[in-house]
Amino acid sequence: MYRGFCDAAIGAHLRTVEGALDRRVETSMLHRLFDNYFASEIRDCDPPKTVATEVGFSWHPLDDVTVRGFIDRIVVLDDGGHEIIDYKSSRNGLTQAGLKRQLGLDGDPAHDFQLLIYYFGAADGEVDGLADLKPSMVGLWYPAQVMKQPPGIRKTRLQTGGEPLPGSQRSAPLQLSDDELDAAHTTIVATVKEIRGGRLEPRPRHDNYTCLALWGKGCDYAWVCPGRIAEPEDYEAE
Repeated sequence: MYRGFCDAAIGAHLRTVEGALDRRVETSMLHRLFDNYFASEIRDCDPPKTVATEVGFSWHPLDDVTVRGFIDRIVVLDDGGHEIIDYKSSRNGLTQAGLKRQLGLDGDPAHDFQLLIYYFGAADGEVDGLADLKPSMVGLWYPAQVMKQPPGIRKTRLQTGGEPLPGSQRSAPLQLSDDELDAAHTTIVATVKEIRGGRLEPRPRHDNYTCLALWGKGCDYAWVCPGRIAEPEDYEAE
């Protein structure tokens, strides 16, 4: 049954892909993703109950501002709470330290609110056709990346309630306290107010040469960015 579903989904996707080489590449990649997912989440497992897939949500961080998005999947956890899941096709899963840095919990400014917006969208917003959601986990799942310890696909997750799940710094969910959630909510609201007010000035990070605006390393606006700095004479490109 699973293989039939996969073949049907891959076939439907391939009808949108032009070029024989591109179709072969896509076929190989998709079979690998489906096989990894089956070995990790279905074979020898008791899959969790799915309550929704590809469902829309809306959230109002301010009375006159609405954030809309789509959630790939929502499942019921063993403790009765819910996990909000977003699937990623890349291999760039984050460690706890990386997720802390992304969320601005290590002292640096936050630069990615995706997981937090999913959480607040499910906890404080409206999810189409669903009520009384109790999100206690939000995760990015990476079927392209398989881990040996613990075995299975890579998952980058934050946890907001319940007993902390076991695991290493690479695999265990990042536990957020109520104070950290309140601080994250405050940061998102402040960012929304800045955007609404037209405050879109660049804020590049020049430490360790991490800003994409540096020397045209990938930012489309590098050459017109007022925050761009000159390349050091002793800099050696990687």
